[in-house]
Amino acid sequence: MTVPHQFVRGQERKKVYYNTLVKELGTFLGRNAPCPACPRLKAAVLHYVVCFPALTEGYVGTLQESRQDSSVQIRRRKASGDPYWAYSGAYGPEHWVTSSVSCGGSHQSPIDILDHHARVGDEYQELQLYGFDNESSNKTWMKNTGKTVAILLKDDYFVSGAGLPGRFKAEKVEFHWGHSNGSAGSEHSVNGRRFPVEMQIFFYNPDDFDSFQTAISENRIIGAMAIFFQVSPRDNSALDPIIHGLKGVVHHEKETFLDPFILRDLLPASLGSYYRYTGSLTTPPCSEIVEWIVFRRPVPISYHQV
Repeated sequence: MTVPHQFVRGQERKKVYYNTLVKELGTFLGRNAPCPACPRLKAAVLHYVVCFPALTEGYVGTLQESRQDSSVQIRRRKASGDPYWAYSGAYGPEHWVTSSVSCGGSHQSPIDILDHHARVGDEYQELQLYGFDNESSNKTWMKNTGKTVAILLKDDYFVSGAGLPGRFKAEKVEFHWGHSNGSAGSEHSVNGRRFPVEMQIFFYNPDDFDSFQTAISENRIIGAMAIFFQVSPRDNSALDPIIHGLKGVVHHEKETFLDPFILRDLLPASLGSYYRYTGSLTTPPCSEIVEWIVFRRPVPISYHQV
């Protein structure tokens, strides 16, 4: 018998220039690729869904590698003992389980969350953020990983509540996007609907581990926030530093320091409306150790700011 996921959906408690963002990310794509998240997307109808009550009220964008770069990465992975994986082809999602057995587990992410299979619950504490309103330091940098773009956070950002077992420290931010303006690019979906961009922030418990990677290697709990971006007429200048940084990481393994930004400005204005479930990393090793917080309300992004 499959043990179901548990979800929490929060209710209301109480900005990425989309064209430019897609253009910059599109620089990495080279060609259109099939949705790598789609084969792994699971409907929430299979899971037990819990909704958090009001307190105060894949296509996944990939950095397509050249054949030469891919071959080099495969050799490096084999030398280090780590399995090589990709978003398509012989090393695509349908083959991940061959080298990472957890990828065939019953609590895999991403998922499609269905509202009509959710129930409202009040068992979780209020979500608390610490340091998110502070401007990032000049130590914050962006890297082209060959699969996506990651922002490595060097400042102290913490989150607690929402059922997390402790106070978790933010480690990195990753982005997943569509191949053209307005196309579906999010990994998660809600009621079958996917969004143009999904931003994910990953956390670990610094009281238990000295690093994020150590927590993963020891197969221990980590946290993750998923934030959707939806096209709207409104401009959002919050991602200006990130858009600017993308220009410096066009090639695999390239890195660049980012201009200061405020992480809180990249989140929904209201944080009380979210889904909560236990799932996995969305890429190998697909470890089922992730406490997901998926915000219901998307952040507005504009079509026309180029």
